[in-house]
Order: sequence, then C-alpha cells, then structure tokens
Amino acid sequence: ITQTSMNETEAGFYRLTGIPVMAFGAMARGYFHAKLNMRPLKEGPARVYDEIPENGLRAWRLKKLCEQTGWSPAAVLGAYVRDCGLRGIPLCGFSSAAQLEDTLAMEDIHLTRAQVRYLETGAAD
Repeated sequence: ITQTSMNETEAGFYRLTGIPVMAFGAMARGYFHAKLNMRPLKEGPARVYDEIPENGLRAWRLKKLCEQTGWSPAAVLGAYVRDCGLRGIPLCGFSSAAQLEDTLAMEDIHLTRAQVRYLETGAAD
C-alpha cells in the first residue's frame, strides 16, 4: 500500500466525474494534532507529511481558523474533506469516544469557499 497526495489533474478528474473520493488520511495520521500541539511527529507522518513544506503552512492556517471560529481541528479537517468541492468522504480512526465525538462535530459546521481557499492557499477574502 502506498500513500499519495492527489494532484490538480486528479482532483480535476474527480470534480468533473463526481466520483466520490475516500479520504483515508483526513486527519493526516496525527500530523496536524502533533503540529498544533508542538509535539514530536511520529516517524511515519513525519516522513509522509513533513517533507512537504506546504503542510506546515496548512497546519498554521488550520490553527488560525480554529482560533477564529472556536471549532476543533478534527471537525474542521472532516468538514474540509466534505466541503472542498470534491465528493469526499473522510475516513478516520479513533482511539476514544471523545475523539469520535470531536470529529462528528463537523456535521454542525460548514466551511465557506473562502475558508476552504484559506486552508488550501492562505488567500484571504
């Protein structure tokens, strides 16, 4: 099994066809949690996610959006998969009922196009 990120060509295909995307790494295997809490990364997420500088910038933007809205990072990450313009389904693993409930809070929030664009690119409206 390999992990790959979707490039713009692939994203365009999924947008055009409407085929659902299964987001197996919606929480990035703990990457964002570690970055937001200034904890060391586990070897796997560090190797897969930290080698791409944009991911660190996205973690910072995620933190800022959560501070502005009061939403949890887990809820925002799940909502992002749903609201980013793809027919995305976030698939997540949990080690506690509290983590599950935190992520399910995504059902109470909906990201605007501006918020999605901010998370992706840093562009502010």
